[in-house]
Amino acid sequence: MITFKIDGKEIKTEEGRTILEAARENGIHIPTLCYHENLLPIGSCRLCIVEIEGYEKPMTSCTTAAVEGISVTTQSEKLFAMRREYLKFLLINHPLDCPICDSGGECRLQDLVFEHKIESVDLTAEREPKKAKPYATALIRYSEDRCVLCLRCVHACREISGRKVLELTGSGIEAAMAPKTPEDCISCGECLSVCPVGALTEQESPLKSRKWQTKRQTTTCPHCGFGCSLDLDVFEDRFVTKVVTRPEHLPNKGSLCVMGRFGYDFVNNEARLATPTVRQGSAASEATLAEAVEATATALAKLDREGRTIGFIVSPRATNEEAYMISQIAGRFSKTRFGTAGYYHTGRVLETLRRMGISYPYEYDAINGCDLVVVAGADLLGNNHLLANRVREVMKMKGAKVAVVDPSPTALTRACDVWVKVAPGSDALFFNGVASQLIADKKNDPEAGSLEGFPGSSGGGKGDAVRSGADEKSVDRFYALFAAASRVAVIFGTGISGRTESMEALLNLCLVKGVQKAGVVMPTAVQSNAVGVLSVLPDAVSSGEVLGEADGLFIYEDDPFHYLGGRKVEESLKDKAFVAVCDMFPTGASAHAHVVVPSGSFAQKDGSYVAEDGFMRKVGRAEGGSSPGFDFLRLLLDRLGGGLYRDEQEASTVLFGKEILVADDSGRASLKPTNGQARLASKAGAAGDKPSRPFTLVLRNVFFHHHLAGQGVYSKTVYLQNPAIAGDRLFISPEDAGALGIADGGQVIVESDHGALQHPATVKEGLGRGVLEYRMLKNRQDVLKLTDGYGKHIAVTVKKG
Repeated sequence: MITFKIDGKEIKTEEGRTILEAARENGIHIPTLCYHENLLPIGSCRLCIVEIEGYEKPMTSCTTAAVEGISVTTQSEKLFAMRREYLKFLLINHPLDCPICDSGGECRLQDLVFEHKIESVDLTAEREPKKAKPYATALIRYSEDRCVLCLRCVHACREISGRKVLELTGSGIEAAMAPKTPEDCISCGECLSVCPVGALTEQESPLKSRKWQTKRQTTTCPHCGFGCSLDLDVFEDRFVTKVVTRPEHLPNKGSLCVMGRFGYDFVNNEARLATPTVRQGSAASEATLAEAVEATATALAKLDREGRTIGFIVSPRATNEEAYMISQIAGRFSKTRFGTAGYYHTGRVLETLRRMGISYPYEYDAINGCDLVVVAGADLLGNNHLLANRVREVMKMKGAKVAVVDPSPTALTRACDVWVKVAPGSDALFFNGVASQLIADKKNDPEAGSLEGFPGSSGGGKGDAVRSGADEKSVDRFYALFAAASRVAVIFGTGISGRTESMEALLNLCLVKGVQKAGVVMPTAVQSNAVGVLSVLPDAVSSGEVLGEADGLFIYEDDPFHYLGGRKVEESLKDKAFVAVCDMFPTGASAHAHVVVPSGSFAQKDGSYVAEDGFMRKVGRAEGGSSPGFDFLRLLLDRLGGGLYRDEQEASTVLFGKEILVADDSGRASLKPTNGQARLASKAGAAGDKPSRPFTLVLRNVFFHHHLAGQGVYSKTVYLQNPAIAGDRLFISPEDAGALGIADGGQVIVESDHGALQHPATVKEGLGRGVLEYRMLKNRQDVLKLTDGYGKHIAVTVKKG
């Protein structure tokens, strides 16, 4: 700690902190415009100047380190006059369009001009007229004449997003910010979020409103499993007009991906279900909520009296409170099954972590102390953007090495230290080979030898690793980094959990290395509350299993057509004695339902999620009224004799009483930590079945959410965000395309044991021979018909179409 003075007040701060940081820590105001908590100091606006005793000229406090014994003055007539002049320069050609500017009322420049009592500008300078220009993304409007050249956007693009899309062009009065490489823009909106004025404004919402006309509610993003916090601006208690973030929003620190920042337009989509319907025979008619409750209760009770099984398929984006209510409804019957789409990845992960005694929950910040990050089977930029930001941060700011294990190229493979390109489904061979080599070289954790199932010196070592399809050079590089690392973070996704032997082999490697003692194991989650739903419904299995076994179905905010082969789902639904669906939009499942009831959007819910790290996130109601889905659940439970819950908070109180979630001393809630004895999986080295066809088709999800692009397109953001994934795409390697005589964009026919697909193929550099990649967005059934279940890797043949 060092001691110095600011405005005569003695200040203590850590060595290396800037004067501005120390001042803010102690509640001392220094005006700023270009400074932002999430960025490195820029020093372009000069408004944070301070006087330091012994120095002739004022210095920018954001770039000047605090030093032992100095005396700093933040407010004086000289500093006030200089700041006024700096602001006047910014105002020379700044348009006075505050009444129509989106940032009116929450503009940093407005606040500073008011603070410095500037009523007129006595400076002039001519420049070319500036107009709104096309920006790097269609989701953001750029008004160049409002830009104050603070350079926040340029730095945010580089430091947070890892891109170099924006740059400063020109000089003097003609200087301007401009997109340099718009093709590299991923529409994350970091530039928009840090803009202090109205130069960058979002174009998503068709309805605009002022800050004082809206209610601002903090909630949790409903898309992926990271658990980002954000604010929703709601106009007239029913229209979401904007997403706002602040640096204090955790764990994302105010950052969001494209869907978190712009993917909210589905909330006000006109296609939303408005009225319940009840079908008798072949005719469906509108009904009241009470009639829908009565029809559902009567049908479910009849199934129960007949001794038949009732299946409950619950969305992994339902809140914990909704899942709890469904568990109580199910408890009124004798034979029930729970299913969820979250089981296919998160359910398998949680079961394996418990069985092997791997520590969970985990802290995102644990990655900060690691010198190696391993990312296996996870396209972080595509489906877990904020975790990708964490990896990039430790790589750029802390010098950590990054290793990627994946059969397909991802955004991270371009920047990592080593990419191990294994053959699809051969991850187990690779991880097992690395583990046995560590043991052979005596580089394993000394305590690993006492673990149940420790293999001793058996195993094929690096030879097994090479047999996974990876080239020997990348295997050697990975092994050198992994063996030498003192603290390792291991992140894995659906590409690993899809095969039990792959997941067990990776976790075995973690135990052999001692990762959970000196490092962190970080499984991702595809959906926002997969962890929570599987914790509230611990007996839940896959949706497909419940579809096949149940005689009647209650489907809550889920559509099996979105992730399972449609033919099999349709056959299952047609055989059911009764189907009830509660959802926001018409779905493939609702077309087969006897009762359909509207549910609420995440903006109408008041409850909680559990993110992929195992910690609870609050879901706050932004829109007025109650959630239609929860109202249906509580009325149905009451009709079945389970009592009437008042609201979600009453359900939440009961849920905490069951100790599914526990709070620490700070009040932060999480799942109960796993405290089991660590043990190795004994059969994790199995190579898996040999593919029955010469090609392997790898399925990649793009934002696994049928509320964005399901039966209809409910979010135009999905299509505007990035031309590279605007639609379903099939990729083929250059070598395979050449051998088959397929040009880029040419038609191919892909056949499996269960169906065939004709689709244009895009040639993709870096994709291995014999590997196809299909990115699923909207037309999922085109490719899902190639599998009879939930497939990640599908054996196929390919020919020219």
